[in-house]
Amino acid sequence: MAQIDWLEYFESIQQVCPWSLQSFHSGRIDFVPFTWEGIKARDATWHRHTSADFDAVVYQMLPETDIDEMDFICAYMEHSPHCIYFWSHPDHTKGGHNQAPVPIIIQQDKEGLIKARASLKKTK
Repeated sequence: MAQIDWLEYFESIQQVCPWSLQSFHSGRIDFVPFTWEGIKARDATWHRHTSADFDAVVYQMLPETDIDEMDFICAYMEHSPHCIYFWSHPDHTKGGHNQAPVPIIIQQDKEGLIKARASLKKTK
């Protein structure tokens, strides 16, 4: 995997994902290379293993991975009962230029994210 300054990235996205920096500082984001087998295995065992140890998994894609492929992967995984999937790509600037410096797919706990977003709305 490429060497990325993840601290700088998570500091830069605080306005759209305010809890990510704390998760990063706490070591609760797992960074792994993407494989289909890996993402499916994590999804299948999310509540038994991963959610106890991590708030999110960041799958680093190959640099040449395009947006359509990442969109396909997230759409394929969207029926997960436990997880939600997002992607970020350095060439995709929608959303205020908060894109990751490399192509990534983010896997998070669906219920936890819903609760976090709800608490964020209450504070606004």
